[in-house]
Amino acid sequence: PPATGPSWSAWAGTTTLASTISSIASCLGLLIAKRLILKYPLRVVLPIASLCVGVPPILNSFSHSITQWYILALVSGVGGASLGTYTVSVLISRWFNKKNGFAMGLATSSSGVVGMVMSLVIGRLINVSSWRVALFSSGVLALVLTLPVSLFLVALDPKEKGTTAYGAEEGPSQAKGASITSIPVRFDLRLVFLFLGVLVISSLTSFATHLAALGKSNGITLVDASVVLTFYLVGNTIAKLFLGTLNDRIGIRNTTMLTVLLMVLSIVLMIVGSDVLLLVAAFLFGTVAMLSSPQYPLVVGYVWTKEEYASAMQMTNLGISLSYAVCTSLYGLLYDLFGSYKPVLWIVLGFGILESILLNVLIRLKRK
Repeated sequence: PPATGPSWSAWAGTTTLASTISSIASCLGLLIAKRLILKYPLRVVLPIASLCVGVPPILNSFSHSITQWYILALVSGVGGASLGTYTVSVLISRWFNKKNGFAMGLATSSSGVVGMVMSLVIGRLINVSSWRVALFSSGVLALVLTLPVSLFLVALDPKEKGTTAYGAEEGPSQAKGASITSIPVRFDLRLVFLFLGVLVISSLTSFATHLAALGKSNGITLVDASVVLTFYLVGNTIAKLFLGTLNDRIGIRNTTMLTVLLMVLSIVLMIVGSDVLLLVAAFLFGTVAMLSSPQYPLVVGYVWTKEEYASAMQMTNLGISLSYAVCTSLYGLLYDLFGSYKPVLWIVLGFGILESILLNVLIRLKRK
């Protein structure tokens, strides 16, 4: 924030609102993303989505009005819906008949690695130059990383590239023959537990934004408290790689229950609250991001058919975006209400136990 003008809290509140607008806009984008990627070639849809994500930071770097941030947050939210986990998970479901867990884990952990590296680079740019240069650079980088791939490499159907899905020779005849068609999911008990589950998991994931503040509330200095978030990001990346691959070895159901157990254990360690245990807890809490992605897309692929997958994943990502937009601010309000993170952590623990129940029931509802 500027040296004069609004206070830090007021400035943080206005920028947080921009993030909330982007999350809500992504819900709107998800409503049309499925139709777009299934109806039109990805080489048309994804470059437009890439521009919607990369151009707003560049324009914001020249901004002198928070109103512009709000408008561009709307644009980036809608565009990002076609460029995020939803499209990646649909692509992997079409391109991989086996090793889905490894592929999904690798794809999602790559974003985590880039996030860790760029958070350090962008932070350095802000210190040595300005936030405008850092914001401009992040927009350019987003375009460099996404535009070439979306223009020349990505295709929804392997047949468009003259090949078949990985492992198709070992799968059903449908995987070797005609392209997979998409059909809407029927409203049944599976869909109810799916939507409830993604609402809860997103509530848990959004708590990660409070880890540094949790460390500070435990008496750790602000600089050292940021290490708590770093441990979470490292745990996030390792969990996606290791547990993602574990799906292919011990099965989706067993991996899901193991991941939920580690996540609940991490919250218990946070409640205990010593400095060392908090770092261990933050590392283990990285599994919560693993549950959100790639585990939920894998569970959806396990419970629903390939034809229903795109529709079921649309519901999954819609629930995640809705819940994340609300809970990020909600935890802050609860901290202000209680004056401590202890009661908040007990609420988060309740969410973790509820999530284990919802996921277990959802997997058991798989139709033969």
